[in-house]
Amino acid sequence: MPDKPYYIDSNILMEYSKEIFERFSDINLSGYVLGELDNLKKNGKTEEVKFQARRATRDINNNSDKITYIIDETDYNNLPSCFDKEVMDNKIISLLKVQYDRDNEFYALSNDMLFGAKCRALGVPCERFDNKGSPDGIYKGYKELSGGTYFINELFDNIENGINEYNFVINEFLILYNTDTGKLSEHRFDGNRFVDLKLPNSKVIKGINSLQRCALDLLNNKDISIVAVNGEVGSGKSYSCVRMALHHTVDKGLYNKVLAVREAIGEGKEVGFLKGTFEDKTKMFFKPIEQSLSGGEFELQALVQRGILESIIPFYMKGTTYSDTIIVCDESEDLSKKQLKLVGTRLGDNSRIFFAGDYKQSSIDSSERNAMVAMCNELKGTKEFGCIYLDEDIRSDASKIFANLFVK
Repeated sequence: MPDKPYYIDSNILMEYSKEIFERFSDINLSGYVLGELDNLKKNGKTEEVKFQARRATRDINNNSDKITYIIDETDYNNLPSCFDKEVMDNKIISLLKVQYDRDNEFYALSNDMLFGAKCRALGVPCERFDNKGSPDGIYKGYKELSGGTYFINELFDNIENGINEYNFVINEFLILYNTDTGKLSEHRFDGNRFVDLKLPNSKVIKGINSLQRCALDLLNNKDISIVAVNGEVGSGKSYSCVRMALHHTVDKGLYNKVLAVREAIGEGKEVGFLKGTFEDKTKMFFKPIEQSLSGGEFELQALVQRGILESIIPFYMKGTTYSDTIIVCDESEDLSKKQLKLVGTRLGDNSRIFFAGDYKQSSIDSSERNAMVAMCNELKGTKEFGCIYLDEDIRSDASKIFANLFVK
């Protein structure tokens, strides 16, 4: 949704004020909406409605630099006689009609179907607000909040009472900074409340920052069968997925094998007429998998010989089913939507799949339309799905320099 001059209706502000101000920088609000929010703060039918009005008012106050206030009065002469002039929505729509006649680039934004229908009947364009994904169009799997102890206690109490003011979805993380104590903590929303992370033993793998710990919590949770670890260059996404897959399989015996999947060419083609066996043709494509193993090539060969580790490319997965298996799909940003669906539909009983990739490095689509990004946005809020975006390069300072090279 492009950033054009939008008039924001009160129903969206009540539900999505935080997301609205994150996504848009040119917002129009009328005095009627401000008055409606002021009334609902005091006289809303439920405590939740009152709370939503207070939250919207707070976010308006904190983002005044993004707002143009429309305080014009109107005599409603532009309304058809069938529109009741005492209805607040009709007063607002009359004002929008005046604004639109002055500036045809003016758009209304409302999820109220009747409000939208009335706008369009008068020739005023009205769009719905789609809250899928984050403000940049990518669901990253976490939100960051900060505040004092009182703010934090209120946040957790509200969640316990069913008031989800920041619209957390199941398996989304909260990274919380307590400004009173200076402490940072991570929590996962389980659909009802925030729960502490359940991490593997640090001898297996240790997260070195908040987002890595969130990734390990997802990978460690057997109830989350589909995990997407997106990340910047050198953020540890592949390493985390491989180490946790082997931990569940070798150390804990929960699965029979790990299947490593990579797209060899990035165009969905067969490997081709390179000399040698299939293993010879694909060996270098699985070098990152080998580098994720503490024993390197020797451990890789031992796991292969024991039948614990197999490797394949999507082309050869048609018609197969993998039960008691963890599929690790590395460099998944190079999969098309068709390929991604092919890989995911191979899951059989007692199986999981870990996707690791960075859409910015994709050889087929490095935009927000990338299949991996689309998957995360579409599966957001599904209880079997978890996603996290790792945004810190931990390889080296030199690696960070190159990661930012040619980035406009």
